[in-house]
Amino acid sequence: AVARGVGEKLDFVDQLRRYHIVLCDPGIPASTIEVYKNIDLRLTFAGKDNIRTGLNMPIRGQEFDAAGCLCNDLEESAYRLYPGIMKVKKEMISVLNKPVFMTGSGSSLFALYSESKTAEAAFEKLSAVWSGTDRAVFLSSFLQAKN
Repeated sequence: AVARGVGEKLDFVDQLRRYHIVLCDPGIPASTIEVYKNIDLRLTFAGKDNIRTGLNMPIRGQEFDAAGCLCNDLEESAYRLYPGIMKVKKEMISVLNKPVFMTGSGSSLFALYSESKTAEAAFEKLSAVWSGTDRAVFLSSFLQAKN
């Protein structure tokens, strides 16, 4: 499903493109309540859903590419409250050479890969770089819906 609003509006997507995910728990707890209290609404609602007309919902029978639609209005709020999350994100971007996104109100971060071998290599690389730290790295993938 694709979530809109504050996550309360869900649109079913029957052909979601498969991605493999390198997920990081940066070891920095973030309060959902505080992140929402700190949000600057002037920085949100910038027409993100309409940047690329036609990407919001696929044409019948086509795959839906979630990577082209990722946006999290809570990131700036979380980074202001917890600058360590932004530091970890920048480290992930540097190590993985890939865009990195924050989940919900934080603090977990993730990168998407279309190939499992590339995701596995990125997982191993990040795990080695962060060995002995309080950061945890996980490898997962989107599930394919069965009709």
